Amino acid sequence: MTVLLEELSERQKQLNLKFSDYNLANAWSSSVLIDSIRQNLGRFMPKGLYDPQDLEHQVLFRLTTYDPSTITDRLIEEVVDEQYTIIKERLGKIDIKKLESLLRGLSGKWADLNCYTRLELQRDEREHLVAVGGGCSFKVEFRKIEDKSIIELFTEQLHYVHQKRDGGGAFGFFYEGDEMPWAVETTEPSTDIKEYKRNALLAHGIHPDRAIELTRFYTLPGSPRNAISVVDKEVSVYYQPFGIEALITTTMPAYAKTKGSTIAGGLNRALLIKDLKHYFVPRMINRRICYENVTRDYLNANPQEKDKCIESRPEFPLLPVVEVFKQINRFSFEPLAELKTKTIYVQDRDRN
Repeated sequence: MTVLLEELSERQKQLNLKFSDYNLANAWSSSVLIDSIRQNLGRFMPKGLYDPQDLEHQVLFRLTTYDPSTITDRLIEEVVDEQYTIIKERLGKIDIKKLESLLRGLSGKWADLNCYTRLELQRDEREHLVAVGGGCSFKVEFRKIEDKSIIELFTEQLHYVHQKRDGGGAFGFFYEGDEMPWAVETTEPSTDIKEYKRNALLAHGIHPDRAIELTRFYTLPGSPRNAISVVDKEVSVYYQPFGIEALITTTMPAYAKTKGSTIAGGLNRALLIKDLKHYFVPRMINRRICYENVTRDYLNANPQEKDKCIESRPEFPLLPVVEVFKQINRFSFEPLAELKTKTIYVQDRDRN
């Protein structure tokens, strides 16, 4: 082990990195353009059984493929209809009774999930998790999820990325006795992540084999409002005994409604930044061509679709993607001196 650490320490010195003056603490001003579009979206949102947060994300992402000077109310309406068509087709794969149960929080008729009177996670006198509010109290269980069908439901059908990344453990919040969670977080070990992320870990003094990436997090509509901060703390406690040094995850400040909800749970130190771009490929749905949001990984795995792909336009101003981290055990090394004042900037991810 000593030899391995010495080799890693030497490799840290040889890293060829680019740096930026980016400062995470001063960077949480959401895009003025995105904010103005978001505030205008409500009147275009259709009625139906779907997660409006998902549709909002897809519409905002899709609009980045246009020059901002061409975005009109009519275009927004067309994009909403296009992305709603995709969402309806995707949710059509879920049994209607199950879907009604999953999205019951939208109705405002239930106490456990309710978009209008959301509960708050707290700990009772015995340090057990409870969701409380409006005179109600529900016991909450944090469990590791082994059922792949639940993981796929939350990550492929419900989470706004719609492509799973669950190479590690998956965890959820359940109301006591329930088989279906109301929140799911998936993870991936740093042994499996991209090389540029492993290099960034090493630069920060973190053993590149001893980190966990939080890859997907989704809560059902109307879930307790502080779930993200609590789940990240619970996952930290779970992995700490295994010698894991840090948790990392990806954030997009351009779409952040609040700083607190984005870096809750202590994941508030910048690991690296990279340029933000969205990708869409054509899908034929009900004899209509609709452009569906996909990831870079999807395009790399399906190169035949790259020629048909459209992407965010350079004219549309977007804040960078930020990978953030949280320390949960002592780091293996000292960080590079440059990181006292600089942030790692990854420009060409396909070559890192």
